[in-house]
Amino acid sequence: MIALLEKQLQRKRNMEYIIEEPKTASGIRTIPLELDVADYFKRILNNRAKPKVKQTINKVHGFLSLDKNNKPMLALHWKNISNIFARNTTRFIKLKCRKLHLMCVGIHSVQIRQKVA
Repeated sequence: MIALLEKQLQRKRNMEYIIEEPKTASGIRTIPLELDVADYFKRILNNRAKPKVKQTINKVHGFLSLDKNNKPMLALHWKNISNIFARNTTRFIKLKCRKLHLMCVGIHSVQIRQKVA
């Protein structure tokens, strides 16, 4: 399966949403999707909550995700979600490593005490 990206969603300073073609030809892309990725997107579309009012921007509707205000999610939303996930994952790994380090130090000190005794 192939995803064709030929439009981009933008939000202007006055909070108006518009859909435009990319400024350069390199902005238009075809992205090959593995079957499991395509299935994942289909599940997202099938399982998402139906909005009370269908969002239509420049005759385009059916956006993948909506924000808390029922507006289409922009790249900045996804970037923030990604940053939060990365920060939480890093914090979790650091915490686990710290606990593992303390456990190893504790085991090592017990072994040293056993050898001395």
